[in-house]
Amino acid sequence: MKKPYTLTIFVENNPGVLHRLTVLFTRRRINIDSVTCSATEDPRISRFTIFVGLEERLVPTIVRQICRIIEVQQAYASEDEDLLYREIGFFKICMASEELRAEIEALAKQHAATVAHVETSHIFLEKTGSEEELTEFYKVFEPYGVQEFVRSGRIAIRRRPLSSEIGIPLQHLQIEPGTAGDMV
Repeated sequence: MKKPYTLTIFVENNPGVLHRLTVLFTRRRINIDSVTCSATEDPRISRFTIFVGLEERLVPTIVRQICRIIEVQQAYASEDEDLLYREIGFFKICMASEELRAEIEALAKQHAATVAHVETSHIFLEKTGSEEELTEFYKVFEPYGVQEFVRSGRIAIRRRPLSSEIGIPLQHLQIEPGTAGDMV
């Protein structure tokens, strides 16, 4: 049975790394639900956050294969309870009148969303949360006429030290102190 896992991968900031990572998943016929890449405090190191559904027995194998990619400095898999994670969603909603605008803004505030931009015929809302929270938010505003919806990939940070995650133990890192290794 597949479970959700967040893979965190620190890599050398070189061209082609994303391709090498995605080929690994493609060959195993694993669908990536989301992928996010960001800078770290060290400009030579990038952080990939990949959200996938995997069978538990495959997780160690996938992490080991990721670690075989030359540019990978560290990789580990985490379950949701070990992470603080979020996504961001933008919602473009039809707005026929000022009364409707006030109603939409009040409803957005009730759901901890913000108004990102307003035009004469549309209002743009921004909501941060889990995939489930963004889906529920969408359902609330669907009757108002959601014209566009876009959701980012997952970003995540570990709540506690590496313990139940599957990956390279911290003492085996090849990253110098003061670089990406200190973030984990």
